[in-house]
Amino acid sequence: MAQGPRVQAAREKVLKHLTLTIIVARFVPGTRIPINVACGVFRAPFLKYISLIMFTGAIYIGLTYGLFRALGQVVGEEVRANLPFIVLPIVIAVIFLILWRSRQQQTAA
Repeated sequence: MAQGPRVQAAREKVLKHLTLTIIVARFVPGTRIPINVACGVFRAPFLKYISLIMFTGAIYIGLTYGLFRALGQVVGEEVRANLPFIVLPIVIAVIFLILWRSRQQQTAA
């Protein structure tokens, strides 16, 4: 493992602010894997780490469920009525892309 001064500074910051670090990892896209790896590499206290992971996970699930439930109640019927007009162009575009790539591969070979 690297032992440079920057790595040590990062280690100290992660361990000193572990709660904030885990909250950031849960709610900021693209940070979950690097921060979880860093917690393992820097040997964060396991019980504190796992407790924070479970706590932030429960908050994340609750917020996501609440948001989608509220959104579904507001626009649910409108989405159901317009779903064929939303899904059909996507399906056609995917089929077109698959056929186009297949043709590109055949002409390249």
